[in-house]
Formats: sequence, structure tokens, C-alpha cells
Amino acid sequence: MTNKLFLIPGIFLLIIVSGFIYYYFQTSAAISNNNITLSSLQSDIAAYKSQIDSLEERLSSSTSEAADLQARVMSLQNQFLSVNSQIIPLQNENADYRAQIDSLNEQLSTYGSEATELEAQVASLQSQLSSANSQVSSLQSQNSDLTSILNLSRASIKADQVIINQSPDESSLIVTFDADYAGYLVIFGTSTTTNGYIKVKDTFSGYPYNDTEYLFGTGTTMKIPVLPGTVSVYFGNSNVLYDAAATITVTYYY
Repeated sequence: MTNKLFLIPGIFLLIIVSGFIYYYFQTSAAISNNNITLSSLQSDIAAYKSQIDSLEERLSSSTSEAADLQARVMSLQNQFLSVNSQIIPLQNENADYRAQIDSLNEQLSTYGSEATELEAQVASLQSQLSSANSQVSSLQSQNSDLTSILNLSRASIKADQVIINQSPDESSLIVTFDADYAGYLVIFGTSTTTNGYIKVKDTFSGYPYNDTEYLFGTGTTMKIPVLPGTVSVYFGNSNVLYDAAATITVTYYY
């Protein structure tokens, strides 16, 4: 009986010790697991701290950029206010200009028909001026011609060293031409006879020298007046026995 009394506390003590041992192992396992979790959490915390540091740097940079942007926004707002203050006067000026443009367009429309008429008149006057200039040019040319004719300064060679061969007492035509103006002939050359002569016939009514024989001899230079008409120049000789020859040039001055 006494042994039984001692056995019971021993069993109870064994149960308690076994419980403590079980709790110890359970607690150790939990602590080990918690340590592993703690290590993982510490690693995560370090990573988070690194991310936080990076974010803080970016936040600092962003804050600086935000300050710059804010300053630019303020500057742009000031510019906007300045420009906006100029818009109303410019709008008023624009309205004034539009009113002036409308007025000028109305005037232009009014003057348009008048301008068309004036252009037609100008074109007509220019045409008349061109015609008048042409007439002036023509009259100047005629005046120059008439001045030359009046001064008998124009010349035309009608026969150039024409050779004449004749029998005794024969007359030969040197040249015939139309004289448009009164003038004179210059006749010069040589001949083989002292009995050579020049005769000029003119169809002008009343020409007084149609029958005149101008002594040419063996050669000379003579001037013979002519009037408007058909003029014929002859060389002749009054020889009885001998032939005659001559080389003669006739120039008409008018």
C-alpha cells in the first residue's frame, strides 16, 4: 500500500515531464519556423527599404521637377494674362479694320465701273496716240524726203558708163526714166569725136529744152535741168565721114 502511494506521484511527475518535453520540442520547432519567417521578413524589409529609398529619391526628383513645372505654369499663366489683356484691344482694332475694309470694298465696287470706262478711254487714247505717232513718223519721213528734194540733195544714177558706138551723123538713146520731181541731170564722160552732143527730151508739157543739142565734144561734164515726166537722154554726132564712140554716165539729182 505504501508503494502504491509513492508510485502515483511518480507517474504524475512523469506525465508532467513528458508534457514539458513535448511542449519544448513543439516550441523549438515553432521558434525555428518563426526564425525562418523572421529572416524572410527581414530580407523583405531590406528590399522594401531599398525600394523606399529609391522611391524617396524619385519623389525628391519629382518634387524638384514639380517645382520647376509649377514655376513654368506660373510664367505661362502670367504670359496668358498679358496676352489676354492685349486680345480685347486687338479685337477692337480688328473690328475697325474690317469696317474700313468693307467701306473700301464698297468704294472699289463703285469705282470699278468707272475704272473700266477709264481703261477703255485710255486704250482708245493709246490707240489714237499710236496712230498719231505713226502719222508723225510718216510725216517726218516725208518732210525729210521733201527737204532733200527741195535741196536737190538726193541722187540716182540712171546710166553708169554706158558705151555708145555710132555711124556718122547718128543719135543713140542712152537711158529713159521717170522723173518724179523737178531737178537736174549731171552728164559726164568721153567720146572719140569733137562733134559729139547730148540731147534731153522731157514729156513735161512746155519743157523748153527738148530740141536743144548740148555740145559734148570729146568729153565734158554738164548739168541739164529737168521737170517731172519721162526723161530720155541721147548721145549723137554730126560727123560726115567718121564713126563715133562714147562712154557716158547720167545721174539724176532731185
